[in-house]
Amino acid sequence: MAEILGISRQRLDVLVKVEGLPKEGRGKFDPEKVKPWFAEFKKIGRPDKASIDERKRLLTAQAVKTELEGERLRGTLVSADEAGNAINQLAVILVSQLDGLGPRLANHLSGITNPAEIQYEIKKETDAIRETIAGQVENLADAFNCGADSITTTSENGG
Repeated sequence: MAEILGISRQRLDVLVKVEGLPKEGRGKFDPEKVKPWFAEFKKIGRPDKASIDERKRLLTAQAVKTELEGERLRGTLVSADEAGNAINQLAVILVSQLDGLGPRLANHLSGITNPAEIQYEIKKETDAIRETIAGQVENLADAFNCGADSITTTSENGG
């Protein structure tokens, strides 16, 4: 094939390995594929470094995209929207629990004069909030592991 194209065997090897000259097998070429490819290659010339770098970036991006799509299909990757919704749901529950802390404790604590007892009651209430959030995180993790499309939230302590 090198003789037909008027190039050296070394140049032919470079065109195959680096530039993508079509090859049928070891030392075998289809002239019907090679001639048009080589004519186009000669017309365009060797691509510059910038276009080679751009091609590498494109190939890398395509590989990453393919890998992410595979992980998504296998259920090992959560979409940004799903993660955002989960974080938003956790924030809503946390804020509602914290906003309800004062009203829930106000009457109960108003009659207590012992600071240690007040501290105990506040800690008991914050522990309940912590437990609610931990339970919700577990629910979300289970939903993500199951590939659930919709995630429902539940809260304790009236939130």
